[in-house]
Amino acid sequence: MPDLDPRPAASPCEGMLSGLLVRCGRGDQASLGTLFDLLHGVVGATVRRRLSRRATPEDAHAAVEDAVVGVFHDVWRRAPLFRAGAEDPLLWVLRLADETVDPAPAPRPALVAS
Repeated sequence: MPDLDPRPAASPCEGMLSGLLVRCGRGDQASLGTLFDLLHGVVGATVRRRLSRRATPEDAHAAVEDAVVGVFHDVWRRAPLFRAGAEDPLLWVLRLADETVDPAPAPRPALVAS
């Protein structure tokens, strides 16, 4: 009987990342370190692309590094919500990166003289 699951079979990488996220959700700090080592580059590129619209080149490196740390903080905090087998782990982390790094600051209210 043919496989009726519309998702292709998980790659070994997807299985490894899913396992790391599940272990993070259970409080395994070493798994977060491994995720950071594996995904730092791709998360950094995502963050850099989003921040490049508003950061000066001088500030960009520090801003990217701070934002990447913030993304992995969110990964740690929200890992219990990850659904292994139902979600792509890389896309889940990159979605957190998009949510964590707002591409544009909120508009400032105009000053009104009274």
